[in-house]
Amino acid sequence: MKKYFLIVFLFIFTFANELFSQGFAVDKGAIIASGSFSFSKQGGDLYEVGGKGNTIVSLTPSFNYMLFKNFGVGGSVSLSSIESYRTSMSELVFGPHIGIFFGNEKSTLFPYFTLSYRFISVSESPNSFDGSDIVLNLGMIIPLKNHIGLTIEGGYHFIELENSGDKISGNILMFGVGISGLFY
Repeated sequence: MKKYFLIVFLFIFTFANELFSQGFAVDKGAIIASGSFSFSKQGGDLYEVGGKGNTIVSLTPSFNYMLFKNFGVGGSVSLSSIESYRTSMSELVFGPHIGIFFGNEKSTLFPYFTLSYRFISVSESPNSFDGSDIVLNLGMIIPLKNHIGLTIEGGYHFIELENSGDKISGNILMFGVGISGLFY
């Protein structure tokens, strides 16, 4: 009995990597972990009032898990701080997304499209706003090494916020560059 158990164990251990590993970055079971950081300092006559301009800092980590080959689900978080001559504002955004990724084991880049529904909370003293952010992203991951890629992404945000029954809406067109960890 021990002999059969040992043979089965060795068989599973030997071939587990081949049976359960992913062959490329957007294969079933692969994980993509991304992050971006941005800093912006605005000054001069256009932005300064009383000698103080605007400073914007943003940090955005996200992840994707490939449920099927070229189809993933994930989530993201975005933390932002904006300091200006008249106010200080902080923003927390988080939520799930789904994505379609293109590529195979021979691909030199992985284009993708994601759709996100994110919850947004904005604090601008003395007010706070809560609402939703629907995001359509189009981007690509360019592998730099085996498990590290450069992410280039553009997106369009549809934002709706509410404060004490008052609703306001807006949109953002954005472009970003970041780094991705490719776990496959």
